[in-house]
This record gives sequence, structure tokens and C-alpha cells, in this order.
Amino acid sequence: MRNAPTAMATALLLTVLACQPEPPDAEDAPAAGSVTAVAQRPEHAPLLAIMRWLEQDMLALSSALWRDSLAVVAERAAAIAEHPTVPDTIRQAIVATLGEEAAGFRQSDMLVHNTAVALADAARAGRMEAVLAALDTLQHGCVACHEQFRDRLAGISR
Repeated sequence: MRNAPTAMATALLLTVLACQPEPPDAEDAPAAGSVTAVAQRPEHAPLLAIMRWLEQDMLALSSALWRDSLAVVAERAAAIAEHPTVPDTIRQAIVATLGEEAAGFRQSDMLVHNTAVALADAARAGRMEAVLAALDTLQHGCVACHEQFRDRLAGISR
């Protein structure tokens, strides 16, 4: 059971995502459960839209693992790494809301980016142990960021 922590983290993430209440609808946010082609995503988007796309990518990535489709794992990990950014007005609101903790939010985003890049590279190389290790790190990073920042940023997520 060398992968027990990773399997448990995956199960926990899927359970948490399934139990989360729907965030308030935002005009630019994709509907929960919809699939937005990565190529159709804009360069900048509201935070809620970005989070929903990341959710779609994480779910598709997990599903691809079950189907042993490392090409899709790599594709979705790359989409996570290169997710749209928030416009400057929202970035300024995040900094104003978080104050000195804004640097931690940025570090969390960089952890997600770097880990997703490593995950995509491992998937392309067919290195399943590295894929699972990166996925574990990615999931922990996402959940930790949500725990630390979600409630405070909910009001500016659109």
C-alpha cells in the first residue's frame, strides 16, 4: 500500500469537492460541471471562473488516472499550470484584502503552477510514481490554499 496516502488524498479531494455548496453564480464563471475547452479560456478571468476551471481540470485529471490515460493527465496538468490570471482590478482587491498574507497567496499559486508542470512532465514521461507524488502535492496545495484564503476572498471572487 505504498500509494495509500495518495489514494486517500484523492478520495478526500473528491469527497470535499462533491460536498461543497455551489459558489454564487458569476456572469463569467462556467457552470459547475460544465467543460470548457482549455483553448477557449481567456487570458484573464474572475477568480471564481478560474477556480471552477481548475476544479474541472482536477476532476478530469483524476478520471484520466483511473482510465490510465496519461496523455489526458498531462493535458489537464498543463491546463492547471497555465490557468488564466485575474485582471489587475481583482489582483489589487486580493492584495488589499489579504494585506501581508498576499505573498502567501502568490506562493500557493506558484506551488500549484510548479507542481502541475512537474505532474505534466511526469505523465508525458510515463512515470506513474512521479505523477502520483505530484498529484498528492498538488491536492495538498489546493486544499491548504482554500483553507487559508477561500472565505476571505469569496466576496471578490467574481
